[in-house]
This record gives sequence, structure tokens and C-alpha cells, in this order.
Amino acid sequence: MIFIFPATMFAGNIELSFKNNNGESSYIVNSNNTQNLKSKLVFPFSYNSIKLKYKHKLKYFNIAIQSSFLLDSKIEKGKDYDWHNNNLTVYSQSDNKIDKYYEIGVLLNRNILNNLGLFAKFNYSVLDMRWRNTYQKDYISNTNRYVMGNTLKFQQKFYKYYFGLNYNNSISKNISLILKPSLVFACINTKDTHILRDFYTTQNAKAFGYEISFALRYSLTMKSNIEISIDNINMEDKNTDMDYYNKLDEKYLSYPSSYSYKNTTVGIHYDYSF
Repeated sequence: MIFIFPATMFAGNIELSFKNNNGESSYIVNSNNTQNLKSKLVFPFSYNSIKLKYKHKLKYFNIAIQSSFLLDSKIEKGKDYDWHNNNLTVYSQSDNKIDKYYEIGVLLNRNILNNLGLFAKFNYSVLDMRWRNTYQKDYISNTNRYVMGNTLKFQQKFYKYYFGLNYNNSISKNISLILKPSLVFACINTKDTHILRDFYTTQNAKAFGYEISFALRYSLTMKSNIEISIDNINMEDKNTDMDYYNKLDEKYLSYPSSYSYKNTTVGIHYDYSF
């Protein structure tokens, strides 16, 4: 019994996943005065990540803890638009690449029917990007400008809360269909550092949205499975302040803004029960 108890206590399921993520973060800021200025910045991203998850069955529900880390990322084109009186005045594009990504989370799931469950999940993640080699077109002066090197750094911290359904249905002897729709609420802290202009902006967004996850699972053995999944998440805060700070961290301006985030993830997973 001395040796059996610890093994029983930690018995569960371990899962290894490789994921490809494609999406974008963006924000729009409007001047609240007679200048009638508007700016929009778009941060597209494409990166690969690895995830490790441990699941354990308790008396009334299942619990899982997970962590994800960046493997590599592709260069995408970040875009910056400025309007005055609804006329485009300045447009720029830059090489955008992920600087840092990691995520940790915990999930609780309780079955309410044979193939249907309720789940709640919390994730904390960091997604930082950097712009380099910026091309800018000024439509007022009809001039072009090219700046090499780092021009902007965009940092994001996500505190995401999920509440949803977990549907699992066997469609053949070894194949199962899994569907997980959920509502998402997220607190998102952003910091956009304009490296060459000696200021930065922040947002503390409260975003609402949804995630839909679809997967097909194939049973290799009684204890192991392989799974292919597609996840799509969309979140938005249509009304959040954007605060401006100088290089001395002094706040000097605040404008109304909005924030949005979307991501589509394709994953392949292997899990083993012990």
C-alpha cells in the first residue's frame, strides 16, 4: 500500500501537442476633439507552439493543468493607418514577428450526460511582437520613408476565462468527434512602445467573445490517442481608454479606443493514460 497510493494519486493522462497559430491583434484610437484624427494598427501573427497538459480525474470532475511555449514564428506585415477627417494621411507597414509567447492554464470539466460536459478554464498568456524595417507613405507631403531596424514593440498580457460545453461522440469504433463551444471573457493589458518617438501607449481592455473548438480523435490503443483539432477564438472591447506616456513614464494624454483579437489554431495531439 505504501507504493500503490502515490501511483494512484498521480495517475492520469499526459498530452503533448504541436500547434500552428494564425491571427491578429489590432486597435483603433480616435481623438476626442475637433482634430477628428483616427489611427488603426494591425498586428498579424503566425507562430508554432508546443503544449504539455496533465489531466487527472477527481471524484466529481476532471482537472487539467497545461503550459505552452513558442517554437518559432514567421514574419508578417504589420500595418499602421492614420486618417484626418476620414481621409487617409499616412500609411506604413513593417516586418512583424513574435518576440515572446508562453501560456499557463487550468481547466475543470464535469460530465452531465454520457457524452456532454460543462467546463471552465482559465489561461494566462503573454504575446509580444516587434516591428522592424518600416516603410511609410505620407499622402499629405507625397513622400516615402524607409526606416531600418526596430521601430515598435507591442506587448500583450491575457487573463482569459472560458465557460463552455464539451461534446464527445463516437462516430466509429476508434474515432470520436469532439466539439467545444465556449464564451470567453478576457482582461488584456497592452503596451505599445514607439521606439523612435519616445512615447508608449497602454490599454486595459475588458474583452468579450467566443471560442469554437473542433477535433477528431483516433484511439491507437486502450491507453493512447492521437487527435487533430481546429480552434477559433474572437474577442473584442469596443470601448476602452488608450493612455499615452512619455519616456519618463508620465501620463500626458488619454483617448477613446477599441481592441480586438482573433486566432485560428490547428493542432496535432498525442495523449497517454497511466
